[in-house]
Amino acid sequence: MSLKQQTPAQPLQASAPAIPPAELQWTFNPWQRNWRRPALGLALILGVALLAGYTFTTPRWWPEMIGWSTVSFLLLFGMTSLIYLPVRYKLDARGVTVYFLGAPSFRAWTHYRNYYPHKDVVHLTTMPRPSPLDPFRGHSLQFGSADTPGARERVLAMLAAHIRRE
Repeated sequence: MSLKQQTPAQPLQASAPAIPPAELQWTFNPWQRNWRRPALGLALILGVALLAGYTFTTPRWWPEMIGWSTVSFLLLFGMTSLIYLPVRYKLDARGVTVYFLGAPSFRAWTHYRNYYPHKDVVHLTTMPRPSPLDPFRGHSLQFGSADTPGARERVLAMLAAHIRRE
């Protein structure tokens, strides 16, 4: 009997827990979700780089400023590049693979001991309980785009099936 055919007198039965798929893959592109944030971030690091270039070369600032600003911009962009560039994620039976700039970073499920879901991201950590070291000891996985319904639930079901929370 389908759900539409049930009468109010019949109680709804709880559905079985969702079985996670064998593999999940998705790409998170920050420019598709909200283009203003990455654009504002780029403008901010460009301003800081120009200010650094000017500060490093005062009083003869003009020709050397271009070189120092370029170096400053490249350093700042490199440290914050996850904010601007797409990242591809793959969860399978072996573990978690994060592809950034084409380079894979793989961690087996046994590497992680806990995870913390947030609104737009889930943080996988090696610590069994919350710790101040969590941001430095795991991966943060951005959920798929807003036009992919159920992406968050599928990712959390996959994590629940593979990571034993303590």
